[in-house]
Amino acid sequence: MIRIGTFLFPEESSWWRSTTLEALSKERREIVIRAVLSHPDGALALRKQLETLEQEVERLDRGEAVLSLHCGRFFEGRRRELSVVLSPRDNAARISLKVLTLDRFERSDVLHRLNADISPPGNSIYLLNRGNFATPPVFQVRPEGAMTRFRIEIGTESLNYSGSLNAGNILTIDCERGIALLNSDENTTNLVNDFPRLPSGWITVTLDSETGADGTWEIQYRDLWV
Repeated sequence: MIRIGTFLFPEESSWWRSTTLEALSKERREIVIRAVLSHPDGALALRKQLETLEQEVERLDRGEAVLSLHCGRFFEGRRRELSVVLSPRDNAARISLKVLTLDRFERSDVLHRLNADISPPGNSIYLLNRGNFATPPVFQVRPEGAMTRFRIEIGTESLNYSGSLNAGNILTIDCERGIALLNSDENTTNLVNDFPRLPSGWITVTLDSETGADGTWEIQYRDLWV
């Protein structure tokens, strides 16, 4: 299965290969797609098909579409090259497309979102990272009362927050972007540890607070493959 946005390449006449490389000081994937397109309704229908492909590649360049090579997964990126060569009778076209991804990771279509309480005993989440690589989560903490200091434990790793939260505050900790936001203001000065990741497989994530505040917290993540 090769898909860009809404455009699906024919399985019987399409193939791809992927190479990991360094570009702009970052590991990325260069994905090369080769395909032969045809349409049973003739040349006009084929040209409409090619127009759709070009539109979806433009959307990929703008970050409005993604590239999928496996069902339920996607890459973000942009084109490096796109070549379309029509046959002499205009009844088929040979496609050569080269895409440079934003990073080397293939992400799950599903954004997992799980909730738990701040206070025990319901302050742990047992979750599954279905990918084969550790993935960076996003945490949101929403206390219903004053709350001082807490720790999020992921297996043997932990993230410590040394600040204070009030009722109605929303603290967002984005481990992929490496930032923390208290409501809309950056608040990384109260973070003590590095930003943790979720290892592959089943893992328990627990929030421990020094105060007995009520409220909820949430974890969001996408499975990653390399």
